[in-house]
Amino acid sequence: MKKGWIAVDLDGTLAQYDGWVNSSTIGEPVPAMLARVKAWLADGEDVRIFTARVGPQKDVNEAVRAREAIGKWCVEHVGQELPVTATKDFAMKALWDDRCVQVVPNTGIALEDISRAASAVVLSLQNQDPPAEISRLMDEFTSLL
Repeated sequence: MKKGWIAVDLDGTLAQYDGWVNSSTIGEPVPAMLARVKAWLADGEDVRIFTARVGPQKDVNEAVRAREAIGKWCVEHVGQELPVTATKDFAMKALWDDRCVQVVPNTGIALEDISRAASAVVLSLQNQDPPAEISRLMDEFTSLL
C-alpha cells in the first residue's frame, strides 16, 4: 500500500446524485470516476469513501445504515468494500469531490481563478488581440499570483 490515502466523495462524484432520498439509496456509478478508483486500487492506493452520510451530525442508526449501504454498493460496483469516513486527517493526500474548490496553499487564491485568467491570456494571444488588451489580461493574471 502506498503512503497516505485518497478521499473520494460518494454523492455526485463516485455515484450519481439527483437529490437526497435516504441513507440507504445510492445512485449508479459515475463511469469515469469508478474507473479511476479501480485503477488507483490496482496501483496499491488506499482509497476511502469520504461522505457526510456518516458525519457526526447524523443519527447513529442512520450512519450505520449508510455505512452498510455504501459497503454493499462498493462490493457490487468497485469489487471490494472501501473504508468510509467523514473525517480528514494528515495522511489524506487528495480529495475528489463535486463541491470542493482547490486553493493555492497559504494564499486563499482559487486555482480555478488562476486557470480562468491564464486561459483568457492564451486566447487573447491566439486571437492576436491588441497589445493593450493582452497587457490588461496579463495584469489580471499576475494580480492573482
